[in-house]
Amino acid sequence: MEVGVPAVDRPHPDLATMVGQGDHRVLGDGMSPAAQRNGDVRVRVGLGPHRTGENGIASDAIPFDDPPASRAWLIESCPASRSGTAA
Repeated sequence: MEVGVPAVDRPHPDLATMVGQGDHRVLGDGMSPAAQRNGDVRVRVGLGPHRTGENGIASDAIPFDDPPASRAWLIESCPASRSGTAA
């Protein structure tokens, strides 16, 4: 899953500093967030599971066809989002 943050420097200076002029990747407990600065001052942020079953994310029950349910799944599956420390 991926989201773009346009013109990141002003609205999110902490994220801009963390990413710098390249990228920032973290291996978490089953999730791997990654942020990459693009040439147009946008930062792309992706979140992906890195411990998946034999069939990859297809077997992890992420409801991709239902955005509100996908969001709820991410919140439940990402410990940082529950503790309030998510960027």
